[in-house]
Amino acid sequence: MGRQICRTLVSFYLRSSSHSLPTRFLDPSSVSFFSSVANKTAKKPKISVFDYLVNQQQFSPEIASKALSIAAVKHVKTPERADSVLSYLKDVGFSRAQIETIVQKVPRVLNSDVENVLKPKVQVFQDTGFAAKDMTEIITGDPWILTRSPVNRIVPSIVALKSVVGSVANVAALLKKSAWFLKLDLEATMLPNIEYVQSFGVSEEKILRFISSFPRFFLFKPEHVKEFVRRVDEMGLDRESNMFLYAIRVVSSMSPEKWEVKLKLFRDLGFSDEDILFAFKRQPMAFSTSDKKVKEVVDFLVTEANVEISSIVKSPQLLICSVENRIKPRLMVIKALQSRNLLSREPKMTAVYKMAHVLFLKKYVLPYLDKVEDLMRIAMGTVAA
Repeated sequence: MGRQICRTLVSFYLRSSSHSLPTRFLDPSSVSFFSSVANKTAKKPKISVFDYLVNQQQFSPEIASKALSIAAVKHVKTPERADSVLSYLKDVGFSRAQIETIVQKVPRVLNSDVENVLKPKVQVFQDTGFAAKDMTEIITGDPWILTRSPVNRIVPSIVALKSVVGSVANVAALLKKSAWFLKLDLEATMLPNIEYVQSFGVSEEKILRFISSFPRFFLFKPEHVKEFVRRVDEMGLDRESNMFLYAIRVVSSMSPEKWEVKLKLFRDLGFSDEDILFAFKRQPMAFSTSDKKVKEVVDFLVTEANVEISSIVKSPQLLICSVENRIKPRLMVIKALQSRNLLSREPKMTAVYKMAHVLFLKKYVLPYLDKVEDLMRIAMGTVAA
């Protein structure tokens, strides 16, 4: 997972005859998204991006309008060049819908040189073993990949990612979640961040899970990650805690000013500073929940379900739960059972709300279906008790 391994692999890739790019592509200055050659003597009428897409390619006016609205260049250089771009994308496996998405997001692709600009990017994915389906999904998700240097950005990024996650299939899965890995210098961001996090005892397995769940976190500048760690350290969270990475991630999602707004919200809802710190250490991700949802959950639990703030502090994962889809229906089920004296003892409601869905059904719904009308629908939140 080290940077030296990454450099070695990139060097090997570029030297290998079976994975090398044509010589003219190895100088990034020779790769231009637009052809620099124009026929200045021709007096052909210009064709707008909109007219070309609608009249010659039968794109919908909506897609063509969107493409025109963001196009730096409002005209296609020549219909023939644009035709060759669309034909090439189709030939390498892009569907009509995917091509429409690409053109809508990056309309200047229509003026690309297929041989010198588009093929080198696509060839990188093909030569490194990406399945055609994976390649088309990744590029469609972020068509700006087609504007990036294959030598300076795409190849090094793919090699670096493979050195971390272990296989092309895993790289593909990661890029489908976030193509940002192809936008930044991973040797200056991801790799040093991984080394830093490993330095205080976070296992490789946990890092890999975290990269998959929160792919952009490791793309921060290393000095920013160190600042996030400092802020979490100040809150007293043990670096060996299973929640430590999640705490850093939550802090990274908010500026200090936004964090203070979040703390004020909790204080206004009745949490003491000690309560807030205890809840954060136990479930940091609860603090990434929107302010609106936190208020909705706390208000319902306190006013409708008679849950005390101290109980929420001990079970902060409740703040992640949906009131309408989880908390309220489960409360209604328990009330329906209690009103019919079907429960031998009072259940602990915070445990009921946190319980896995299958377990809740098995314990409180399925045994009583013949005793309480519409109990399953009550549990699903589709009918009142």
